[in-house]
Amino acid sequence: MQGARALLDDAPYDAAVLDRMLPVGDGLTLLHEQIEKGTPLNALVLSALGSAEDRIAGLEAGALDYQTKPIRLRELVLRVNVMAKSNPHMDITEPIALGSVVLD
Repeated sequence: MQGARALLDDAPYDAAVLDRMLPVGDGLTLLHEQIEKGTPLNALVLSALGSAEDRIAGLEAGALDYQTKPIRLRELVLRVNVMAKSNPHMDITEPIALGSVVLD
């Protein structure tokens, strides 16, 4: 989770997809830390934890959306696009690449 914190501290992100069950922590903790720092993060939580209580906790923590796994890639892309439309500063006109995954 230190790596994720370092990335969030290095540069602003228009959006993030966070998982609830990271190897050494919870994505909601990262979201809460960003809010505490005064740098809110447009986040979609994508998690295997899918009870009503889990989804409510994610939304109450400040996530814009909460989806359970498995999710189709097309649906994930559409949900990120919806987040983009709600954030006029978010520019996703260029493909987004993360390793071998490219969102276009």
